[in-house]
Amino acid sequence: MLSQLMQAGLSPNVRSAPLTGGEPVEHWTEEAAVVPQHREHLRVDMVVREGEAVAGGVPVARLRDYPEIALVAPMPGRVAKVHLGPGRQLHEIVLFRDAGGDVRRHDAEAAGAGDGSALRALLQDSGLWRQFRARPFGRMPAPDAKPTAILVM
Repeated sequence: MLSQLMQAGLSPNVRSAPLTGGEPVEHWTEEAAVVPQHREHLRVDMVVREGEAVAGGVPVARLRDYPEIALVAPMPGRVAKVHLGPGRQLHEIVLFRDAGGDVRRHDAEAAGAGDGSALRALLQDSGLWRQFRARPFGRMPAPDAKPTAILVM
C-alpha cells in the first residue's frame, strides 16, 4: 500500500511503433550561432570576419583573457553577422550553412596518450573547454586549472 502512495508522475500511453534499426539520418540547420551561455560574459578577439567562409570546428574567436580557449564554428558555413558589445563582449556570431563546406578533424589520438597537457590543449582548441563548470559559482574553469574531481551528470 505504501508503494502505491509513493508513486508520482505521469504514465503516458504511447502507441507509436518503436524505431527500426535503420541508418541514421543527418539533418543540417541553415543557420547557427555561437553565443555566450546565460550570465557568461566573454570578451573575445575575432579570428574571422563577416562574409568569410569557415569549416566546421575551426576557431572563429578566441577569449581575450585566455587566447588558448577557442570558440569554434558549429558547422561549415559563411559568417553572416558578428555582434560584439562594448569591450568586445560577445553577443553572437551567426553562420549560414555552406553545403560543400569542410569539417576540421581534431587529433584525439595525441590527447589519448596519457599526457594531460595534450588533452587540455585539445579541449581548449576544439571549443569543448567552455562546457566545463567549476565550483562554487558554475563558471568556466581557468585554462590551467587542475581538478581534484570531475562530476559527470
